[in-house]
Amino acid sequence: MPIFGNQNPSNQGMVVTRIRAGIFACPEAGIAQSITAYIECGGVGVANFKAALYTYPERTLVAITEELLNIAQGVQWRTFNFPGSKPALTNRQYILAIWADTSSSDVYFNDGVVGAVSGYTIPSQVYPDFPSYLNGSYIERADRITCIYCTYERMGKNLTIQSSPNSVPVNVDNILIGNTPQIVALQEGTHIVEVPNVV
Repeated sequence: MPIFGNQNPSNQGMVVTRIRAGIFACPEAGIAQSITAYIECGGVGVANFKAALYTYPERTLVAITEELLNIAQGVQWRTFNFPGSKPALTNRQYILAIWADTSSSDVYFNDGVVGAVSGYTIPSQVYPDFPSYLNGSYIERADRITCIYCTYERMGKNLTIQSSPNSVPVNVDNILIGNTPQIVALQEGTHIVEVPNVV
């Protein structure tokens, strides 16, 4: 599946007791599946992490991922899935945010990336309750790219199925969808359309 964001790892970390974020453009309409971040639980013990999706520049909350519990020490890419109904995406900019419950936890970044923007906020809420809006304490830093990305599924396209001169039943992916003409929305990929022979 396609992604938007930054898949390149780094060796520079920043603590995530603040909500850390990267700002990236989604190139097309789609359905967000997950957020993946390059994170570390440092120090002693384990940490809990959670991620979220915000609009940009509005900074309003779109959706929150599952929480990953008891992340062990070490730097690693970890994927946070969106539970239940997945959030819809459009061709616009989004904030991909990450947060943890311990001060020894990091998300990684690269400096000197021209045009990149990262941000952070010191939330008034207690972890893991992401705010509905990243408030006035939200600060941006230019030319810094956070190691975080969103995986999404492209929106389906409409397929029109017609027959002439008669209307006939039609199957799509072995499912009867009715008689022609039919307009069916299909996800990206390969599909089988079958129309029986008409004598």
